[in-house]
Amino acid sequence: IVRRPPPPPPPAPPARPTRRDPLAQSFTVDETGAFLTSLDLFFGNKDENEKVTVEIRTVELGTPTNQVVADYARATLEPSQVNTSTDGSVATRLTIPSPVYLQPDTEYALVILSPASNNHETWIARMGEKTVNTQNLPNPDNVLVTQQYIGGSLFKSQNGTIWTPNQFEDLKFKLYK
Repeated sequence: IVRRPPPPPPPAPPARPTRRDPLAQSFTVDETGAFLTSLDLFFGNKDENEKVTVEIRTVELGTPTNQVVADYARATLEPSQVNTSTDGSVATRLTIPSPVYLQPDTEYALVILSPASNNHETWIARMGEKTVNTQNLPNPDNVLVTQQYIGGSLFKSQNGTIWTPNQFEDLKFKLYK
């Protein structure tokens, strides 16, 4: 009896690159925990044709993971639902389909995704720079960002898996519980 090895498998199809440049902001839940119901983001620009999705993800070793806290811990906005402003004053409200329980003393990240576009821009604060709504006032009246948000960090990614923290910037956002 002669045994022949099985034929080799067919070659794998070429990988299709996807365009994903997400932005994430980590935050820490206080000692009581919280049911997150909605959040506000502040956009400076938007893509008129592409949706924006926001996910609440876990954080491991200080870095956002790919694990969404719950199946319903994401919200997607149509371009018509995204509000923009030239001074960071107009919010875009994202309502989560069902309240998401966030454990006490735990770090999470809100991750902003628009895989087909890089045209969505959100407002951030950068240490040492003037706030946008006071930058045109005389110098004594300018407000400088001198303190960072102590509950988290801003992260940028070019592929959605490797995150680079930015120690001098934070996303402008509000969480509602």
